[in-house]
Amino acid sequence: MTFSDCVIYCSQNRELVENFDRLRGTNLSQVGRRAPIDRMVDEATGRDDDSMGKFCAFVWEFVWTRLPPEAFEQ
Repeated sequence: MTFSDCVIYCSQNRELVENFDRLRGTNLSQVGRRAPIDRMVDEATGRDDDSMGKFCAFVWEFVWTRLPPEAFEQ
């Protein structure tokens, strides 16, 4: 498993992403489900600024670094 695989796997867990949003004040769980006007407002106000970067840092700290060595074997 690579770090990219881990991020993709974590991003597919709806409950994890929704709780990440709640704790960090982001809205990744709504990407693709929001109305175009909502996306434009978020972009204009900077709300979506680096949400994915924050999620990647979260996955690195709380998931990736805690995986057992067996997870890296292919």
